[in-house]
Amino acid sequence: DQLVPAGPRPGVDTGRPARSAAALDSAARATSAPAPASSGVAKAQAARAQAARSPRPATSPYGGTEGQPPASSYQTPALRRTYSPPIPAGARVCSAQVSDSPGGTHKRIDWCMTAAVTTTEAGHDLTVEVCRDQTTDSALSFDTTREADLVITRAGHEVWRWSVGHIAKPRTHALQTPAGACWSWTAPWTDVNGAGRPTPSGSYELVGTSLAGELADLPDVSTTFTIA
Repeated sequence: DQLVPAGPRPGVDTGRPARSAAALDSAARATSAPAPASSGVAKAQAARAQAARSPRPATSPYGGTEGQPPASSYQTPALRRTYSPPIPAGARVCSAQVSDSPGGTHKRIDWCMTAAVTTTEAGHDLTVEVCRDQTTDSALSFDTTREADLVITRAGHEVWRWSVGHIAKPRTHALQTPAGACWSWTAPWTDVNGAGRPTPSGSYELVGTSLAGELADLPDVSTTFTIA
């Protein structure tokens, strides 16, 4: 007997047009390919997968993450140095005497140094001032570009220091200071810590330092203030 291939029998109309080989191949590929996910779902799934592969960074004391500089985007402001001319004679008396040991050699220092804090719209202006008394003209001499430093502490712990981020470069120079005149260094502090983050309310202390050689024997000066 002769076998007849399966399919429409000759002379029988199926009602459907015959499909070409190219059409059949295209349909087969479409059937085997997975349906594409929406772009939003795909992105979310990729993000979750990446997060699962990446370790979670530990939280730093500054509220950021460890492994990152705590003050990566913050730098203390530049100091503003101001000269104040002599006041009327006899109005400023601020000399002091220091000794290297009890009963030792005494040294007279005809300078006075004070620290001050002034409230501003942005926070507080921090100032250390050095004045010559009414004895004689003199000068403040420095070995580097750093002439002063300002530090904020709270309960004995350092909160903020101006000199962080400001490199002291060698440069010998002097500031001529007539009798009764003053030099002051001011930093516009915005009530932030060393990482540039807001400090909580409470009591704080400003400690001012002058790096002038003439004041090496004088102690730092300080003053307390409150952040509401």
